[in-house]
Amino acid sequence: MTGRADARPSVQDAARIRELERDRDRWEQICHEAERQRDDWQRLCREAEQQRDDWQRLCGEAERQRDNWRNLCREAESQRAEQAKSCREAEEQRDDWQKLCRQAEQQRDRLLHHGDWSPIEYSLPFSGVNTCREELAQLAVRERVLLYALVFSIAPSRVLEVGTFKGGSARIISAALDDLERGGQLITVDPFPELIEIEWNAIAHNARKVQGYFPRDFERRPELSGLRFDLAFIDGDHSYDGLLEDLRYLPRILEADSYVLLHDASNGDVARAIDRSLRECGFRDCGKLARIANTSGDEVYGGMRLLWMP
Repeated sequence: MTGRADARPSVQDAARIRELERDRDRWEQICHEAERQRDDWQRLCREAEQQRDDWQRLCGEAERQRDNWRNLCREAESQRAEQAKSCREAEEQRDDWQKLCRQAEQQRDRLLHHGDWSPIEYSLPFSGVNTCREELAQLAVRERVLLYALVFSIAPSRVLEVGTFKGGSARIISAALDDLERGGQLITVDPFPELIEIEWNAIAHNARKVQGYFPRDFERRPELSGLRFDLAFIDGDHSYDGLLEDLRYLPRILEADSYVLLHDASNGDVARAIDRSLRECGFRDCGKLARIANTSGDEVYGGMRLLWMP
């Protein structure tokens, strides 16, 4: 009896066993919860890895697109450069064609004006030579005759005069153009047209006055853009810098095979400006045609010098 009673657990042991069993159940529950959390974390890690892979794939695609855009941009820049080059070449060809057209027109005019040797060349009136008696022209008599003869012999289509003053030389040029009967035109530039004393309406049919300083105001006049001249008579600014500026601008508006007649070539500043323009502007010196030198105070004026633009 005593041995069997000792084999039965005591109440305390049974309570302890139940408590241990409860602890075991709680730990098993905790372990199950931990396993579920582990499984959730593993699932989240897989999803995160998948998202990472998706982002890496998207980044790869974005980089490929970026590289494609860069290639397209480089191709576009290359095409733009080629188009710009083509445009420049086209502009150069256009300029060459315009130059050729001007030369062809000039050759045509030469043939029309000088190449036919028609009898009219032997019977042209030259009553306009009487304008050489015009005292309003600030030129010596020999210089007036030279101006008329030069216009009459060259037969220019368009003449530029820089320095109108009283208008006497403009009247001589206009008369020579009238005697040629070829429709030649004169454009005369001066900042002070109120100083003109001739009857302007008498020459307005083939002469036009432009108020302003040459070349500054001349090139700003849109209606004068593109005009080309066969002959220029320069009797404006007699300072070295002023005349040199005029001569440097003239090649832009002169036809090939044109002439520039300069008054007061005996003046020191005028002579120096002409000599420098011969070195810089492509003119050829035809010499001093009117050997006149008038003294005014310490300065010398008068004389005419002719330049040729090939």
